[in-house]
Amino acid sequence: MPPVSRVPTEFDRRMRMPDGRWLTYADFGDPAGRPVFSFHGGLSCRLDVRFAAAFCRSEGIRLISIDRPGIGLSEYRATRSILDWPEDMAHLALMLGIDRFAVLGWSAGGPYALACAHRIPHLLTNVGTIGCMAPVDERPETVRESGLQIDRILFPLVRRSPWIAGQFLRATKKLPAALLRRSLLHEVICQADRAVIESRDGAEIFDFYYESLRQGPWGAVQDYCLLGAAWGFSLQEITGQVQLWQGEDDRIVPLCQARWLAERIPGARLHLVPGQGHFLLRNSFSEILTTLTEIPTHTPALRIHSQLSLSDEGRSSLAGPASNQKTR
Repeated sequence: MPPVSRVPTEFDRRMRMPDGRWLTYADFGDPAGRPVFSFHGGLSCRLDVRFAAAFCRSEGIRLISIDRPGIGLSEYRATRSILDWPEDMAHLALMLGIDRFAVLGWSAGGPYALACAHRIPHLLTNVGTIGCMAPVDERPETVRESGLQIDRILFPLVRRSPWIAGQFLRATKKLPAALLRRSLLHEVICQADRAVIESRDGAEIFDFYYESLRQGPWGAVQDYCLLGAAWGFSLQEITGQVQLWQGEDDRIVPLCQARWLAERIPGARLHLVPGQGHFLLRNSFSEILTTLTEIPTHTPALRIHSQLSLSDEGRSSLAGPASNQKTR
């Protein structure tokens, strides 16, 4: 069984949600800094941005990385939707005394950032995604285009037999990190991504994977089910600006998916980064986090109806500034 003792706990916090369950998050960087809520990728957890802790501390950024229900240390929720996530984030911000915050979703965390852009725009200072997947429900080729075999297996499998998908994940959790690392290198062809993998040992790379399955596979199975079904909102109805970062050489979630999203989100800004792949956050995190935490410009207030009855009086929807990165 892969060890979990390597997982750092000094940054871990938890918050009680209105329905009584616990939501766990890691609080990196400057406690008084500009807040960014980070949403992890698929088969990942709050640990996937821990490498940015020192940078955030030095730059006055508070990076709050949250485990989704049933993943890592967050309590499982039997019935949930992608649009439940913004409500959780609104409650978390309220309890932490944060008026407004930026959101950043990496890979499979991207749809959750877009859900926040749709559902709670009045609470957001900026919205960003990195290598965001396109909807499977509207665009079936999304699964075929995935550069990871595990995604091509799990998306159809969770629909046919969630139980078998869960047993498959239980089995993969027992594989040693060195074997998973070799398998990943066999699949990944982008040189920038390979360099990230080769520069770290297997245990460091896959700590977040093992931790995502700490409670068992059902949180991850549920995540795949939700991401592979209708997301519950229209991309065309997202107001405000959305920053879409994409490595031009990404073969795990290829460029065509970013272009598809950019064509449908009215305020999308597509930032293409030459020579980079899916692990763009590792190589460009300073530029991305700096852009997301720059002072935004105010636009007229938007009213939404939240099940948490959060008042938006006097709050305004915030759109992020232009980035100095290459934009197309």
